[in-house]
Amino acid sequence: MEFWKKLRLDDVERVYLIALRVGVLAIATLSLLCAGYFAVDAAWRMFVSTDVAVEPTVVEPGEVSAVMRDFAAAREAEEAPDGPQIPGYVRERHDRFMEETFAAYHRVYAAAAEQYNKPEDETLTAEQLADRLGYSLEIYASGTSPVAKAFVEQPEFQRQSLAAVTAALADPASVGLLAQYRDAERVEHCTTRNVRRTVRQICGYYYTYDCSYTETVPTRRCEMVYPDGIVSPLAAFTQADQAFGELWIAEANRNEETAQVITSERHATRSQIGPKLILALQVIGGFLVIMFFFLLVSIERHMRRLALEVGQQDTNQSPAESPARHRKPRRAERASDAGSLDQGES
Repeated sequence: MEFWKKLRLDDVERVYLIALRVGVLAIATLSLLCAGYFAVDAAWRMFVSTDVAVEPTVVEPGEVSAVMRDFAAAREAEEAPDGPQIPGYVRERHDRFMEETFAAYHRVYAAAAEQYNKPEDETLTAEQLADRLGYSLEIYASGTSPVAKAFVEQPEFQRQSLAAVTAALADPASVGLLAQYRDAERVEHCTTRNVRRTVRQICGYYYTYDCSYTETVPTRRCEMVYPDGIVSPLAAFTQADQAFGELWIAEANRNEETAQVITSERHATRSQIGPKLILALQVIGGFLVIMFFFLLVSIERHMRRLALEVGQQDTNQSPAESPARHRKPRRAERASDAGSLDQGES
């Protein structure tokens, strides 16, 4: 309360007037600087010559040769029996992937196959396994598989995929399935199918005719097969690889959609910069207009106060000025006497 008592409207008014003066001076200075800049820019543009010489046209023989080489390469790609040629950098990237990344991936499968394969099972090579899982050079170069693209190009996918399939094949449930496959024996499995067949015969003694007929004959077929429900190391590895790829793509799509939503929200937020600045400028303009009128009222009020003070000073000094007026002729008489004495002496 003491602060508000000490605070007077004159002080607030003085602060606003100072702020207004500073703002007006700043705007005036900025206007002068802009005017000077525009004047210098206009003067510079006056000295820019519009006469431009046309440079001579020169086509190097090497440029024509390069076009012909590209044309020949395109024709060879069209005539190639195996389809379009794969660019060299794509081949190099895939080869580096097979040597540095997929080799460790293949070792996980090879270890499971060595431990749980049956004698008649074949262990696939790295190239065969890559083709089986969809990571071959042709599939990667076509760009149709997002999983293959991510596996070849993204180190984080490679690291997580190797850890995931290793953990999946070491899981007790997977170990149980693989052990069941290894220990499974072939059993006789018989199936009966009804097969329709035509019996052809000729009937009649004096006059013969075709009396063929069709009959359904049950046919039984037996073979030695492994029981249903067992999972080979290749099938288990393929299932783990596909599961990781599907989960990765789904998670990546969710993250991308979330990022797009956040980006859209931020763009919407940034789109309000212009309207907010315009609103701020409008508010500042309104404040300057109000302060201009307030300045006019303040000037008028100060002028009135000064007029009253001058009137009061004139009223207070009128009795004191009367003796001076009476003394003034004496001084004039003394000055005239002094002038007459000077004339007499001369």
